[in-house]
Amino acid sequence: MRNPYLNFTVDYFDQLRLQTMVINLRERCAPKTDPGLRKTGIAGEDDCFWDLCGLDLDFSESTAIYFVTDRYRRRYILVPIPEQELPLALRVGPYAAEALSREQVRELCDRMGLPPEQIPFLCQYYSTLPLVKDEHAMEAYINTLGRALFGTGNFTFRYWKEAAEPSPAFGSVPPPAYSEPTRKTIELRYAQETLFMDSVAAGDAEAAEQAAFSGVFAHLEDRSATSLQSRRDSLIVFNTLCRKAAERAGLHPVFLDAISRKNATRIETLPSAAEADGLSREILRNYCSAVREHNTKGYSEQIQSVVNHITFHLASDALTLQAIAAHFNLNKSYLSTRFKREVGVTLTDYVNQKRISRAAYLLSTQSGSIQSIACACGIPDITYFTRLFKRENGVTPTQYRKQLAGT
Repeated sequence: MRNPYLNFTVDYFDQLRLQTMVINLRERCAPKTDPGLRKTGIAGEDDCFWDLCGLDLDFSESTAIYFVTDRYRRRYILVPIPEQELPLALRVGPYAAEALSREQVRELCDRMGLPPEQIPFLCQYYSTLPLVKDEHAMEAYINTLGRALFGTGNFTFRYWKEAAEPSPAFGSVPPPAYSEPTRKTIELRYAQETLFMDSVAAGDAEAAEQAAFSGVFAHLEDRSATSLQSRRDSLIVFNTLCRKAAERAGLHPVFLDAISRKNATRIETLPSAAEADGLSREILRNYCSAVREHNTKGYSEQIQSVVNHITFHLASDALTLQAIAAHFNLNKSYLSTRFKREVGVTLTDYVNQKRISRAAYLLSTQSGSIQSIACACGIPDITYFTRLFKRENGVTPTQYRKQLAGT
């Protein structure tokens, strides 16, 4: 394989602990890929996923790059290698896109018809798979590789997912033979998870904490031999649960992404397992706070757009009723009536409330002058800003800062 781009790619993925292999399509399954599952008899011959995708020898002459997810939720990438004597393809993987909890592995076994005895092995197996958290970054790199190999605009991405059918090695199995206490425990755990996610979606941090730390978080399973890495993996799952719950509340993807990324960074740099509980509570409160402040659940799509526009343009001087109506090409009276009916306050009052709420946050987190904070919130008139702030908070901005400082 004399191609500097592919050689660089192999070295790059090797640094990320991602396995790469050049496949001769004529040999089909000769190179036994991913023996972790094959050696148990679970995977059988299905590691020849180019057969499952319907690929043939002509694949090496194509310009289609495949992103493959097999029935075991393993990810692979297949890249045809051009201008070779043999029909070759570069395979990257297997890797995982998310950390699987023991409960998720159990569900996978149920869908695949695998016996419960395989769960401990599969948990161990998945813990060894490299974890690629940022799939967008992966696609960006492969896109760059595709341009180098085939030229800009001369290749395509294709996504293929294998159906999760029962494994032919075991066939279908009856429902798990759990004892009555075990079934009750599982039912309770799922009920607690539902209550937890409903609480986060409602912005109720107290109820969410009670549900999470009495059941959901306490049952997240270890995926690593070290307690620190185990807690990090559990926090990743917990962060995802919170994000999906906040998404139910109509929280804008911008907020979801910002909070999730910030939490992911904190999780990756968690210094000790002892600090995991504190971080999990902080993660939960961050999502609940954002839901209370920015959720749009229950609003029509039109009013959701208006509310999000206000949220992202608080510093703008174009947040009057007339300006917003013109921006969305709406009748001013219609917008005023509909906004008040759905949100419960007039549009002008809503804008002022959001600006003052933002000002309170900035006063508590930044040392800038009150004038600069007022401008950052879209109210450059300091007298008017002070009057609005006192009406909402009962004290002036200066008094508010002194209270925070304890002076």
